[in-house]
Amino acid sequence: MPNGKAYHLYMDRKRSIQDTGDPHKNGKKAEVRTAAKLRGFGFSVKQMPQRSPFDLLVQGKRIEVKHALPTSAGRWHVNLHRRNVLNESEVDAYVFLLDGIPGNNSAPIYLVAPAPLGKKTMDFSFMTLVRTYRNWVDSWTTIGEPDQKTALWCDYLVRG
Repeated sequence: MPNGKAYHLYMDRKRSIQDTGDPHKNGKKAEVRTAAKLRGFGFSVKQMPQRSPFDLLVQGKRIEVKHALPTSAGRWHVNLHRRNVLNESEVDAYVFLLDGIPGNNSAPIYLVAPAPLGKKTMDFSFMTLVRTYRNWVDSWTTIGEPDQKTALWCDYLVRG
């Protein structure tokens, strides 16, 4: 493994984020992927500047996108704090993009959670995904309802 770190996974599939070793680049790619997914569902999405307290403005809601690759123990770890200070006052919801699913590196898991969570860090495993966080998996209605015109147009394109 590069740099001797076991958590660096290199994936060659198109839909996976290739770990560059730079969490900021990986995070930006996760924001772009999440914005594209939300637009595909019919949401109006605005990406925010880098120093903003949240990543995406979706239908007037402030969304923080968090990306994680699995550790060598097969868990995903996400920091919600900045410099050990948790401030959730400017976030309405979180989108956790979990990449590197064993056996299926191309399809990530999206978790959508309402804020505040009141935790500095989040740890996910397959067990906690099934037992504790199953209601967050692809729970896009946590953010709101998509724009009807756009949603109908997307539905038309899909169904023909």
